[in-house]
Amino acid sequence: CLKSEWALIWLEDQFLARRVDTERMRALLHQVIRLNGAHLKLLANHPFPDGDTSTELLGDVGRNRRYRFSMTVGLWRTEVLQALLRDGESAWQLERFGSRRADGMDERFLSLTARGRREAALNVVHGVIRGRWTPAAAKMLHREGFQEVLKGRAVQPWSSRTYTRMYGLGLMLLAKLGFRW
Repeated sequence: CLKSEWALIWLEDQFLARRVDTERMRALLHQVIRLNGAHLKLLANHPFPDGDTSTELLGDVGRNRRYRFSMTVGLWRTEVLQALLRDGESAWQLERFGSRRADGMDERFLSLTARGRREAALNVVHGVIRGRWTPAAAKMLHREGFQEVLKGRAVQPWSSRTYTRMYGLGLMLLAKLGFRW
């Protein structure tokens, strides 16, 4: 049982790429509280909010979205998180099935807008995609003295990196065009 009103959940192979902007993080938490939010996804990728504006930092991820919330990196009001959790359900199942359960709740699930993504409090490097280290993660881990961690797992090849980049660009383009999933 979580005793704090808010929790930062980090269930992802993302590594911090620079120092966390504590003041910006504090400002985001205050904005989530002001908006009476239940969850804020802190990574700058989908799901993008509905009606993404250029003036606000945060926006709502509405009902009936495929992933209304994400278990990657986010701020949670603990009572809402606990209401969504189910015994035996993995984090991935929680994202999938919990998003449907969240549709029945009168709560706000928030994500960073385009402005919020540009002014993100967290700057991260994605670690592993499809079982392979990303080149950026391999370079960072090597630079930070974690060469041993790199052994036993290949680095993502050029073709896979290109596919991943194109996929990400496609998602951003669809979001810009107003498509939500």
